[in-house]
Amino acid sequence: MDLGSPVSSELTLDVTCTPRNRANLRRLKTNSVQSFQRWEKENELLYAMIEDETAWLAKLFTEIIITPDFFFYALEDGTLLCKLANYIQEMADTYGQKHNTHVPGKKIKFKESKRGHRESKLFHSRENVQKFLTWCRWHDIPEAILFESNDVVLVDECRTGGREIVICLMEIARRVIKYEIKQVPKLIQLEQEIDEEEANDSE
Repeated sequence: MDLGSPVSSELTLDVTCTPRNRANLRRLKTNSVQSFQRWEKENELLYAMIEDETAWLAKLFTEIIITPDFFFYALEDGTLLCKLANYIQEMADTYGQKHNTHVPGKKIKFKESKRGHRESKLFHSRENVQKFLTWCRWHDIPEAILFESNDVVLVDECRTGGREIVICLMEIARRVIKYEIKQVPKLIQLEQEIDEEEANDSE
């Protein structure tokens, strides 16, 4: 190293430019590598939740290709969200009939993504997401963790809302497990096991 040469004031950081890095960089207020590293460190749990939810959705809907790297892109037209809502609603309705009890909500109609003009696709995508959010409200998902339709639809343009999407899906799974739905994220299964152990210990 040449000690006589001036030291650059800019720190060069080596970050692997994976698809997930690029996708998540778009959700930051800034595109600096330093901000991304700080964001990534603070959100290790969020990454774990994304991986957990990816595995969950992939098991429920085998016809859909979804990976952690492209998690948000798999949701952007709202179709998968609506399919998830209808799956849960069907399970909830079955539970209600079995136990002769009222369950909130109803299945929602949505439009599958098709080739066409961008504006037309965006319109139908926003409509799908809005229907999903309405379904969430029927099931008393708190407004504080709901997201905006653009957070889902405009993956590349919107840099906020990613956290809310992930947390919202996990909260949905947490709340609907009471309908005897066995296919839930592993994190929710773990929470349920801990609750059962604590209940047994208190007896």
